[in-house]
Amino acid sequence: MMLRHLIAGFALLLASGAALAQEAPVAVPEETATDVATEVAPDLDPRIVYGIMSGIDYSAWADRAARVEALVALPSPSSFALDRARTDLVAWRDIFSPQRSQNVARIATVQAQITALGDTATAAPAIVARATELTAQLSALQAPARLADEAFAQADGLIAEIDRLLRERQNAALMVRALSPLSPSVLSQTYAEFTSRISGLGAEVYASVQNQNRLAAFADRAGLVILMLLGSLVMIFGIGPFTRRLRVALGQRFPDADSVTGYLMALCRAVVQLLGVLLLTNALKESGLFGYRASILINALPGAGGVIIMMNWVGGRFFTQARANPPPFDFSPEVRQKGKHLTWELGWMMAGGLMLLELVSTSETPEAVRNAFSLPVVLMVAFTLFRFGRLIARAAQSETATAADTTAANPIWSFALRIVGQGAMALAVLAPAIMLIGFGQGAEWLLYPAVMTLVLLAALVALQWFVFDVFALIMHSRDVAQSSLWPVLVAIALMVLSLPVLALIWGARVDDLGELAAQLAEGFDIGGLQLSPMAVLTFIIVFGIGLMLTRLVQAVMAGTVLPRTRLDRGGQTALVSGIRYLGLTAAALAAFSMAGLNLSSLAVVAGALSVGIGFGMQNIVQNFVSGIILLAGRAIRQGDWIEVGGVSGYVREISVRSTRIETFDRSDVIVPNASLVAGQVVNWTRGNAVGRITVAATTAYGTDPVQVMEILRAAAESHPMVLLSPKPTVLMTGFAADTMNFEVKALVRDINAGGSVRSDITVEVARRFNAAGIQSRNGLAPLPVA
Repeated sequence: MMLRHLIAGFALLLASGAALAQEAPVAVPEETATDVATEVAPDLDPRIVYGIMSGIDYSAWADRAARVEALVALPSPSSFALDRARTDLVAWRDIFSPQRSQNVARIATVQAQITALGDTATAAPAIVARATELTAQLSALQAPARLADEAFAQADGLIAEIDRLLRERQNAALMVRALSPLSPSVLSQTYAEFTSRISGLGAEVYASVQNQNRLAAFADRAGLVILMLLGSLVMIFGIGPFTRRLRVALGQRFPDADSVTGYLMALCRAVVQLLGVLLLTNALKESGLFGYRASILINALPGAGGVIIMMNWVGGRFFTQARANPPPFDFSPEVRQKGKHLTWELGWMMAGGLMLLELVSTSETPEAVRNAFSLPVVLMVAFTLFRFGRLIARAAQSETATAADTTAANPIWSFALRIVGQGAMALAVLAPAIMLIGFGQGAEWLLYPAVMTLVLLAALVALQWFVFDVFALIMHSRDVAQSSLWPVLVAIALMVLSLPVLALIWGARVDDLGELAAQLAEGFDIGGLQLSPMAVLTFIIVFGIGLMLTRLVQAVMAGTVLPRTRLDRGGQTALVSGIRYLGLTAAALAAFSMAGLNLSSLAVVAGALSVGIGFGMQNIVQNFVSGIILLAGRAIRQGDWIEVGGVSGYVREISVRSTRIETFDRSDVIVPNASLVAGQVVNWTRGNAVGRITVAATTAYGTDPVQVMEILRAAAESHPMVLLSPKPTVLMTGFAADTMNFEVKALVRDINAGGSVRSDITVEVARRFNAAGIQSRNGLAPLPVA
């Protein structure tokens, strides 16, 4: 059963799926009424009353729910009955779901009216009467939704119970142990069953072709059947040479797109061949020459043919000779050829196993005999899987050894490829061992999903290569595509989309995936906040639009409006930053509102986390608030020359968390905003650029101090950047062991040039000292020091 379901599922996936139809209970047409008490008889069940109002036949639902509850309570209900009941329950649940939000707008209005009336404990009689009337109206409006909620919960619970029973039954089947397939009694019974099936099939086919009615029916549509058979053969065997010739022609015309055209041609060939198998199946059915047993084998043809086509396509893409794959998938030509051949073998063996099991299923067969029928297929598939795993593991090992010198291979991919190969080898040994001790379905559950998982992984890798080739073709550069983010995002999306297929491979039921999808659509409750994919998508779209509008306003203000104002650069930066954070806040609030997310429901969670957030994010919040203070107060502006914490430089950027200072040696220092607000900061250019500089000088004992001070004053006043009002101040600051110390303090027009002005004055002082013959203690002219 496992092999048949897996192969049929993959074949249906390749054929683009099958349409499922199910009967749904018919809802009662909705009637309009404004007063339940006058429109409906008072002796009816309230559920029926509100059911008529909402268009739901609650009496039919109560009867159906009671029958399903009785079915679930049986000791061993049949899987067929459970599946039918589940299908019916899902249809009922789909009816209840939209009714749960009935009268939402009207309920909100009435609730607002009740809130507007306020506390009625001490209110006037008229207000109390009005509040009572509104409360009764609110209860009547809420009743249909609450009844739908209750019915929805009942249907959802019954579905969960049925799913649990089916999963337990599926898991129990894997643990069923029968006699070993090699037991003499089982072998003899298997031989008898096999000969019986073959002889029965042969007799049935012979009787069918001898049946005059069948022959007469075939004669009426022989032309159509023969045409369909010829068409199917052309599609299966003729499409290969055609696509190969077409690829050669396209490769000559578009040489850069050879990898893309090769992938598309191979995919086209696989699809056409699968359609040919389906046409062949329909032709055999349309002939009317075959009986029950032959019809079962004919119905299995699409699954078997689909597996062969799928395995050939995946093997050809993963082990392609025409593409230079990235390490560690750049296999040698021998590995590629052998890998394609082993993949082809696996496809044919699994297809043969499917046909064999379909032959067995034509009548009731003991579990041990079924295992004996399946054993040859399991052994052959396991042997081929072992060889395939060994091939992959050795190829990965050789790539890892080569990568020690070349660094071209990704060690993570090499390790993963080696693990996959070794895992396939281990499962290829374990599955036959389990089969031989009697756990037939458990062995199939291990072996066949392992093969299908390898096929899925190889298909994902090949599809990722195709996406990369498409991007490289669009960008006209493989190097640019290699560094682009889009191929990586597409690869992640492909892996996420493959998860449901992987779950189906390993035994998940389609109903389980449908239930998961229904839960996702319904949403999850997190701390009282109802999250659903639609709400999240709405939030992302609205917030994205708000973010784009905010950036547009910022660009217009920064590039067009603010440069025409009298605001300085720092003020413009502060205003643009304020617009940014105001826009982000407004966009977030609008997104929450449009998505229907009520933030008040998170108040309890926020209160519980506030203490931890307060301690863990204390510094972040402190710096954020400090940044707002700096931007609003503008005590420090962009372009100011400041000193803080031993760092001196120009303010280049003020953000809400930190301030970037460019020092005079062109290095950037990031200072937390809290240090600028709470610490001592020297702003040399606050208000204006005027600043004071100090130049110091020393002379030997015996020098005339007055003469020295006059020289220092004259040197300072001679510089064009020094202000003469007030005039520079010259001071004798004291005596050292061998020198007298002097200073000249002067205001300069632009403190940003203070360093160069100080240097110029120092040079001028030295020149004037030499000209005046002022000697130091050792007989040399002393050099002033800054």
